[in-house]
Amino acid sequence: MHELEDIWLNAITKLPDAKPLADLFRSATPMPPGARDMMAELLSPGHPDICGGRLAYEQTTGLATATDKWLPIIAKYHEQVGKGESSQDAAAKVGEKHKKADRTVYRYINHWKQLVARLSGKEP
Repeated sequence: MHELEDIWLNAITKLPDAKPLADLFRSATPMPPGARDMMAELLSPGHPDICGGRLAYEQTTGLATATDKWLPIIAKYHEQVGKGESSQDAAAKVGEKHKKADRTVYRYINHWKQLVARLSGKEP
């Protein structure tokens, strides 16, 4: 059990580099009670504060950009393809309407596919 606790506590001590901890959360590695307690302290420090720091939520723009900027373009592209246009023609037509290159339309579609895969629990 100490080895498992060491794995988690070592990842926690790497903060503010969150990657080692995020990798553990995404893995099947069980979280021992000591690591869970430490995470609770980092989210909501008790009195006296034993960690000397706090994790804070920071909003990112990824999802908002995807839904506000990409989704209307992607939807229009799929509408055109559904009407029988080739993928290339649809991308060019939609891109022209939205002042984007056709490769940008394809890039938005690719980013959207990656987002959907992540939301469904599958890494792209």
